[in-house]
Amino acid sequence: MHGQKPRLLICVGEFVEGAGQSRVVLEEVQHLNDRYEITIASNLIVWNSPINATLEHLKEGRNTVAAALHLRSIIRRHDIVHCHDSLVTMLIAATASKPWVVTAHGIAPIRLRSTMLNRLQGAITLLAYPILYRRATELVAISPYIRDWLISHARKSTTLIPNGAPPVSKQVERRAPTSPTLLYVGEISRRKGLKDLIRSAALLPSDVNLTLVGRGDISQFRRFETDSGASISYLGLVTDSQLSDLYEQATCVISASYWEGFGLPIVEGFAHGTPALVRNSTNMRNLILDSSAGKLFNTIDQIPLLLREIIDQWAQLHSHALDYARHHSWEDTFEQYHRLFQNLI
Repeated sequence: MHGQKPRLLICVGEFVEGAGQSRVVLEEVQHLNDRYEITIASNLIVWNSPINATLEHLKEGRNTVAAALHLRSIIRRHDIVHCHDSLVTMLIAATASKPWVVTAHGIAPIRLRSTMLNRLQGAITLLAYPILYRRATELVAISPYIRDWLISHARKSTTLIPNGAPPVSKQVERRAPTSPTLLYVGEISRRKGLKDLIRSAALLPSDVNLTLVGRGDISQFRRFETDSGASISYLGLVTDSQLSDLYEQATCVISASYWEGFGLPIVEGFAHGTPALVRNSTNMRNLILDSSAGKLFNTIDQIPLLLREIIDQWAQLHSHALDYARHHSWEDTFEQYHRLFQNLI
């Protein structure tokens, strides 16, 4: 390389603005672009914001075979390949004679998938991923939950590099909002427990607001709304600036998701000093136990009492949330990735 920056190829199934895995890739670019020449290769790219990386839309004007050959040619021009899961890109990276790292974000259980086609795709993925994980030069887990899953699923030595939190908000000292607001951020889907979340609004006092932010069709869940209890606001996709304001105005981040490999909205809320009220499942449980910055529910009828506890314990939970975010930054995350990449190049 003779003084030039090494060339890093990041492969991800879909690079879509606002999507969780894509946000991790964006953080990777922002924290490593001063050390690497970065290319992002993806089957689908829907991205309009400035980004300091070359974008390679693999399937744009190409059939599957041509896209695979194009990716192989791209890999040859790079020094190291980083796959964020993605079955096809891992298959090609496995035969390309380059060091390749796989970051495992996990696979949602088949029973939580909405269509038979998605369930079939999930079954194929569950069969193929362990083989590819074992062939990777290095395998990384984004959370303790995923690490434990990989130990049993892939039976390969795994490096734990947890996802990070954004920089702590400048508005670090604030009181609990006078009008309680529960903020949900994420995909609008069955897997995320939207039915339970909307049903829980009927159990809450009328001065509470449940705000839903994210991509998806809310109409299929509207039938679970009632005329009594908390009001519900659906905002769809919002800008980063708007989302930051929503985090700072919320009493807590809430999630009834049945499966989360990490739980980015939880730690994003922590960076704004906002506690979390989440289902006692998957890695969300780890985040709450590690941070002491929120409450866990098993059934939605527990939510009203736990919300009252969050309001009563606001100062302590607020402080714990900020402490967690300060000690789990994206800078730390990608410093670990940088050391890993350098050892392989």
